[in-house]
Amino acid sequence: MSFWQLTFVLLIYIPIVLLWIFSLMNLAGRKDLSGLAKGLWAVAIVFLPLIGMIVYFATIPEPESPDPKPEPTEDGDG
Repeated sequence: MSFWQLTFVLLIYIPIVLLWIFSLMNLAGRKDLSGLAKGLWAVAIVFLPLIGMIVYFATIPEPESPDPKPEPTEDGDG
């Protein structure tokens, strides 16, 4: 294996494969999507890997903070 082939494998191919696996695992663990939506996303990620992953990660909603701070009241009781 030449230097450039090894560089391509280590710096480009392996990170893309790891990101592909992570995106499928993330998709499987999401509770906010129905089974049909998960299936369609999985098809997009598997058959259009780079584009599917970019669109998937761009459209994930922001996680809600687990402990929202209460709003202070005007009368000073809070």
